[in-house]
Amino acid sequence: MSFSVKVSGKINLYLDILGLLPDGYHAIDTIMQSVSLYDTLYISPAQQTHVCCPGVPEEKNSAYHAAQLFFSQSGIKNGVSVQIQKGIPLSSGMGGSSADAAGLLVALNQMFGEPFSKSELLNLGSRIGADVCFLMEGGCMRCRGIGQMLKPVDNRWAPFYLAVRANGTVTAAQAYRHYDYIGGQHGCINSTLSALSAADAHSFFSHTANALEQACISLCPEIGEVLLLLRKNPHCIGAFMTGSGSVCIGIYEQESHARLAQQAFPKHFTAVLHNTSHSIICRTSL
Repeated sequence: MSFSVKVSGKINLYLDILGLLPDGYHAIDTIMQSVSLYDTLYISPAQQTHVCCPGVPEEKNSAYHAAQLFFSQSGIKNGVSVQIQKGIPLSSGMGGSSADAAGLLVALNQMFGEPFSKSELLNLGSRIGADVCFLMEGGCMRCRGIGQMLKPVDNRWAPFYLAVRANGTVTAAQAYRHYDYIGGQHGCINSTLSALSAADAHSFFSHTANALEQACISLCPEIGEVLLLLRKNPHCIGAFMTGSGSVCIGIYEQESHARLAQQAFPKHFTAVLHNTSHSIICRTSL
């Protein structure tokens, strides 16, 4: 039995860094929202596991590591062949590699008779990457710890997003390391949560922040240039960077306004997006 899996990317509506954990990772407090930008995985049984993803060597692919972990922890003596069709840009702060790992873990669990409970599968995901647990669930959630502690968020705000990828790359490791050096802006999580529940855009932008934004702009100045250009658009009600970049998000009340603003970025990856209530769609074929 073969599977195809669509798995969405995410944006960070809020991201704060609370300090260092004993293991050297950063403790975060973030609000993630799944959005309508997808990678698609095509999965079929094989004697050995191989994962093919354009631009990503197999040994560095989070989905490959997820498959290896699944089979080693389940004791199942099988493999899979995985072809990944990218829709979520690499190095974007939208969780693309984590989404692939999340989608593959969910699909493998279905393919092989659910050897893991939901909580056990989430635990496996946390061992792959900080965003994997959320991307196995989707919707809107507050994520704490290194991202593995999930709590649903009442998000009644449903604008249109214009995602624009700055032409530069900042890895998460570089972003956090530079944050440790120069610091960053901190918002108010409770007020941001209240703003989302009330669908209050003005309050949202008064209280949200991405603690990594300053560090990422320092490392990749075009992130700041893209944010400035987004904010200059008369229909844009605010803009922010997601994750550790380099995608910036402009907010619009109407889809037509977002698509019109898209024309200002002919040399960039762009996409007009909306919220989704889930992350993963699995389909099977015999």
